[in-house]
Amino acid sequence: MRVPLEAGTFRVNFDRIAHLITPKTRAMIINSPHNPSGTIWSQEDLLKLQELLTPTDIFLISDEVYEHMVYSPKVHHSVASFKGLAERAFIISSFGKTYHVTGWKVAYCLAPTALTAEFRKVHQFNVFTVNYPVNNVLARYMANPAHINDLSVFY
Repeated sequence: MRVPLEAGTFRVNFDRIAHLITPKTRAMIINSPHNPSGTIWSQEDLLKLQELLTPTDIFLISDEVYEHMVYSPKVHHSVASFKGLAERAFIISSFGKTYHVTGWKVAYCLAPTALTAEFRKVHQFNVFTVNYPVNNVLARYMANPAHINDLSVFY
């Protein structure tokens, strides 16, 4: 089921999410910072989500590919910062978005060890490998953390 952001405010309707959770719900996908609205889940939003998911076994897939493209005074809060979310989460991010090479399609997934082991069973059959030169270039680019700190200024 899809839960749209509230019209006008682009905020999450937690009552609607809670209503849609059933014993058959296995996973939930969230996107923050959100594309295209720019909505950023607040610390309070993530605490509400953590409270909502605590009594369940629902996995969380958190799309955080725009994590470094946030304008002050807003702050990106990763689900990794919340124990109750981190232990059930697959966090997706993108070197392509952060380093302006979206055509390279280079992303990564962070998850607890047990979840990562299961993720790899599927992942290995669903993606193409990133060639060595691209990996090498990204590693060199990542050696300069100033780029990430200046990303909002760049945009």
